[in-house]
Amino acid sequence: MLRIGKKLSITVGYNSDIGLVRSENQDSYGKFPPDNDDLSVPNGQLFIIADGMGGHSGGQEASRLAVDAVQRAYFSNSTNDAAKGIRKAFEAANHQIYSYSINKPEYQGMGTTCTVLACLPNTFFQNYYPTTFKTMSTI
Repeated sequence: MLRIGKKLSITVGYNSDIGLVRSENQDSYGKFPPDNDDLSVPNGQLFIIADGMGGHSGGQEASRLAVDAVQRAYFSNSTNDAAKGIRKAFEAANHQIYSYSINKPEYQGMGTTCTVLACLPNTFFQNYYPTTFKTMSTI
């Protein structure tokens, strides 16, 4: 239980498993800002987990791009609305992953899932809808 006047302490740990089928781990994750645990920083703390879609070319690259793009877009957001900031960050990540796949044909069809938790003073926001960044080919 949180009490006013008490400082919230967050311990972060990550564990990922390659599974039984794949030859590479396609997971990416991060906590941002990486060296700051203060919830009162602008936009708070952001936790991101992206799971490259196994069986799709470039899942590892897609998950890495998603984590990078989401954190950059979220923290460059000037609004004080975390939910809107997360949505805009997801849109930016989707655009970046799609553009990357267009410019590098070997990554056509790349995809990843992505889940975000934003922690701000007195508020936690999570994307509650399933989010998958998947590039589509057109004929």
